[in-house]
Amino acid sequence: KEDLHASFLRFKVPASADIHKDDLDALLNFIGRWVPPEEAITDMARKITMYDYMDFDEFLQFMTHYDEFERAEQERIFKKYDQDGSGNISAPALAANRAMAGKRGKKCRQRSNPAPADGTRTCSKSHTSFDAGLSSLLGNAIGVEEFRERFFEQRPLHIQRAGSNKYYAQLDGVSTPERLFKLMEEGAVPVYRVNMFRCKDGSNKETPNPPPTSAADVRRLFAEGWSIQWLQPQQEHDALASLVVALETEFGCLVGVNAYLTPPGTQGLAPHWDDVEVFVLQLGGKKAWTLHASSSAAPSPTLPRFSSGDIDLASLSPPLLSPKLSAGDLLYFPRGTIHYAPNKDSTEASVHLTVSAFQRQSLYDLVQKTFEEAMSELWEDEALLRRALPWPALATGAWSELGSLRSSVASQLRALADMVEAEAASPPTSPGPVASALAELGAEFVKHRMPPQSQATEVAIITPGSMVRLEPTALALLPRPGDEEGATLHHYGHNSRRNHMMNHPKPAMENLGAFSDVKCRRNFEEVGSKSAHVE
Repeated sequence: KEDLHASFLRFKVPASADIHKDDLDALLNFIGRWVPPEEAITDMARKITMYDYMDFDEFLQFMTHYDEFERAEQERIFKKYDQDGSGNISAPALAANRAMAGKRGKKCRQRSNPAPADGTRTCSKSHTSFDAGLSSLLGNAIGVEEFRERFFEQRPLHIQRAGSNKYYAQLDGVSTPERLFKLMEEGAVPVYRVNMFRCKDGSNKETPNPPPTSAADVRRLFAEGWSIQWLQPQQEHDALASLVVALETEFGCLVGVNAYLTPPGTQGLAPHWDDVEVFVLQLGGKKAWTLHASSSAAPSPTLPRFSSGDIDLASLSPPLLSPKLSAGDLLYFPRGTIHYAPNKDSTEASVHLTVSAFQRQSLYDLVQKTFEEAMSELWEDEALLRRALPWPALATGAWSELGSLRSSVASQLRALADMVEAEAASPPTSPGPVASALAELGAEFVKHRMPPQSQATEVAIITPGSMVRLEPTALALLPRPGDEEGATLHHYGHNSRRNHMMNHPKPAMENLGAFSDVKCRRNFEEVGSKSAHVE
């Protein structure tokens, strides 16, 4: 039992007490047992639990069924070769029996692609397009639904692509320091789109003083050991822009990208956590990452709302994962995961992208916006809300008014809760503060997301009589204040790629927030536009 438990722990899903059913064949092979066909393992596991995971006690029950199945299979094979019914088989028959079992085990080991306890997957599939969004990044190592169920907001995942350093071949334009220097020298990437820093003691980030003011400064500082953060390269790079469009459509939230270029043998950033879900795409060189769950100096909340500052290296908990990323690899970790990543290669620079998402897109944000919407409605109907506070209410020590004010606030909050409960009991299309809050948040997303990367030939074939399909995340409809039938339609067709996720100094602000304003009826029978056509 102790040996089984040690083997079980080796295949345990990180930060849980379970193993996944898909890893049972690899576990059996690891402990030197015969590996049955996949359908037999599935049937035995289904007798124990209907779920995809099992704890150690359930695994012991599985092994009981496995022992019975193995014995029955051995008896079946024995009888097959005991042709005379004597209860004995010849040595050649025994060898054939063993050979058959060995071949079956070997076949299963080739098929199996387990998820080891360190959260690492392997994948060798080449890749040419990022139009499929998240599945483009995950490749054939793991499906999107399995990723959502087992890793998203829960634990890190490292996908290794041994021998596939061209997996991100479409991103070659941002994969070396020299390409960035050239873009800066050509004026395509201004200096204010670049940050530089280094971390020499492992715990504190420093920035150059004075900061760089030219491409020549950036090149010089990089040669001196300063790392580069290139902000939002999707503004220049077509393949990155297409990836961002696909991910924003899939996630329903804004997606940002930064490129990090680290000189050989240096470290750019100190340990810290971020307020976003992070996908790391290693484009060139290598990077030694270390991920931690917490720090004694700066306790990390689960899924934090804000990023941390620098964290002392000595205060970190034992590592969750220590992946070594090579070109073509992918690393994911949830917001709140403490991380740092030196380039330990003394001969080659490291270049990676961070694709970040789900910043301040939580139930908290919806509740906060719902509160605003509901209070706006209560303000219109409840005269008490519009009355002034008692004169001394804000004075220090004005305790006499506190009790009555608490009761008044509690009464209004109950009215707000009643309003939301009534909306929850109504049909999905009914108006209410939650629906209004979702519409407001959706409009903000649509107004700032990456515009579609349409080709000229695609636009040319659209005529006033064309039938078009609109993506659910491509538009948002908001009621017009004071107009019960009118609404404002926001869409992302006129958004500026150049301003995606980042404002620019004047005079480059003329296109910021560009979107069409469309007046339409609630029944969608009449649609008019300020412009000649609606894209």
